[in-house]
Amino acid sequence: MDKKYIDNEVLLENVDMIFETLKKVDSRLETIQNKIIYLNKVYMKIELNKSFSRQQNNSYLRLQIVLINNEKMYLKKIKKALIDKFYHDIFTISDSTLMILSSLENLEIEHSEEKKTILKQASLIKKPAVVDSVHLINLLNQTILNLGLISQFIDLFKIYNDETYEKNIRENNHCNNILITLNNKRNHIILEYNKYCDELNQLVNYLMNLTKSINEQLDNQNLLDFLTISKETKII
Repeated sequence: MDKKYIDNEVLLENVDMIFETLKKVDSRLETIQNKIIYLNKVYMKIELNKSFSRQQNNSYLRLQIVLINNEKMYLKKIKKALIDKFYHDIFTISDSTLMILSSLENLEIEHSEEKKTILKQASLIKKPAVVDSVHLINLLNQTILNLGLISQFIDLFKIYNDETYEKNIRENNHCNNILITLNNKRNHIILEYNKYCDELNQLVNYLMNLTKSINEQLDNQNLLDFLTISKETKII
């Protein structure tokens, strides 16, 4: 059974694209919030001015504030849903890779020093109090590292299996069942490794395509532009 391959460079480039879109969402939210603060000041100024009829003069302004707040909540919900999905799935994959690495300690494949060197590099996971882009990147890097360690162990396991096979041939040891068992154990590790490689690639590809759509939507928010852009300002 062959191992899957993760192109770390491409994977991280795609993740960068995801976070660039999230930065764009943050920038848009900041613009909206600034506009809300400004409109609330205008609203209160009119409310306190006895020369104006409050009911009549503030009706359009109230509607503008309500609609802008709706746009703000919409973008915040999109951002939260995306980050929650990213964190939940990455954490699940990372936690599973750690479980695999922990189980490998019980496999006796000789090469004890090489095995020890691989397993001691395992990166432990801690749940942050607040999930942000920094924690997500750290968690992603930990996951990539742990998958790489599993891959190294699979290669070391193959060396051990090949050495065992050659030794049995050389010494005329009839241990066919042992070799079958060893190969089955290695294939099982590969199966689990491939599964989490596929899940990681699938997650990042999906979120990248999702953020592309979000990015396109941000560039064509006619309603938000109508509500927030003045003659002197333009949303970046």
